[in-house]
Amino acid sequence: MLFGSIFFKPLHLASIIDSEINAFFYLIIIINVSSNKKTIINLEHPFLDFIGKISYGIYVYHLIIINLVSFIFIDVIKYKVNNTVIDYILYYLINITLTIIIANLSYIYFESYFLRYKKSFSKILSVSSINRSDEL
Repeated sequence: MLFGSIFFKPLHLASIIDSEINAFFYLIIIINVSSNKKTIINLEHPFLDFIGKISYGIYVYHLIIINLVSFIFIDVIKYKVNNTVIDYILYYLINITLTIIIANLSYIYFESYFLRYKKSFSKILSVSSINRSDEL
């Protein structure tokens, strides 16, 4: 039901509970992925681990990079956007690539400095501080 709702036509029973019904189906998927060893969807992948590691930097820097790339395209280069598919692919590819690069550099040179001291300030050790202590 959820996949049909996402790709074809949104599920609509009553406007008051539409969000709750979709949230329920997402809850089932999240519980299945997190607790079922034989799930169809496997999120254990090195690229997803990498994106999860730098996700805070992505959150922090993405809007700055979007504005910077827009400024450079329009004001500095005077790139004439023809609203073609190639223009959109180029724009999004540059934004995503720069965001990931800046977030990774931020993680390596800024965030990891503070993550090293995470154990000394916490009373209860979190899983990330136990597992990542070898990496740092």
